[in-house]
Amino acid sequence: MKKTLVRSRRDLIKACAVSAPALLAMCQKLGASNSPSRQRLLRMGRATDDVAKDYQRIEATITYLASQLADIGIERGEVLLASDNRTATVMQYLRDGRLDLTIEGAFTSAQYVDAGVATPIAGAASDGRLSESSTVLFCRAENGRATVNDLKGKIIAFEDPESSSAYEHPRCWLNHRGLELVRVDSFSSKVPSHQIGYLFAGSEINISSWVFFGKVSAGALSVSNWKNVQCVPLAYRSRLRVLAKTTGVPRLLVLARAKMDPGLRTRIQRHLAEMHLSPAGQAALKAYNTSQFIALQDQGRAALAGTHQLLEACQVQPKGL
Repeated sequence: MKKTLVRSRRDLIKACAVSAPALLAMCQKLGASNSPSRQRLLRMGRATDDVAKDYQRIEATITYLASQLADIGIERGEVLLASDNRTATVMQYLRDGRLDLTIEGAFTSAQYVDAGVATPIAGAASDGRLSESSTVLFCRAENGRATVNDLKGKIIAFEDPESSSAYEHPRCWLNHRGLELVRVDSFSSKVPSHQIGYLFAGSEINISSWVFFGKVSAGALSVSNWKNVQCVPLAYRSRLRVLAKTTGVPRLLVLARAKMDPGLRTRIQRHLAEMHLSPAGQAALKAYNTSQFIALQDQGRAALAGTHQLLEACQVQPKGL
């Protein structure tokens, strides 16, 4: 798939009024244009299949950062998105200097750190502590003594291949416990007795509904979605129970390209940690459903240690390789 770059609000507005081929052609032209020197431009982005949503969220953050760095020559911030949704594309952007910052969950962040292309510099926090995300595995309440080992030969529902808390995290956690998973085609698929089958439900409400109505034996949701009545209606609650809860991993991290100037990296860290002190910064934070970022030094890599172990267990490869 060809790479697509979206670099300004004006480009995004234009994109909404043209066909997909025209959008691709426009973005290719933008990608080929001459860029300002590194001292005048700061770029932030990520791999995505939802350009509009991620553009809006990242633009607020990079605009805020650029405004705080004007005294050292940064004239503006730009959003650079890999709309082919390939982490391998973002790795290349970070490696060759086209991208300065990215924002991701624990699993993708760990892949970037392992590849040596980025380092975590800040993380979403609550009450001054790094926010973590955990996943709940649940089943029907009547299976009172069941454990995750009893899922062998049965089917679990995940959300979609792009979900961290409702696919990557629980799948790797199960693999880490020595359980083998295999994707199946339907509810009626026969699953080998030594494996756990899985299907993608497409949404949180589908996951809980499939378990409630007995179409699958278990489901996986983030702790917050498990408590959300929009994802697990009250009418379902008494008929479902928690089967297991995964270990926690960092919910959201900001990473800087590995070869970024140390002085610039330190300034960015500082301003990320101060975002909650200004109205513009608070607005940018709200888009990520967090009240503040905290600066990370060595604890950034330490926080990802458990994630690295899970990734090794399920042998996750960057998308696009």
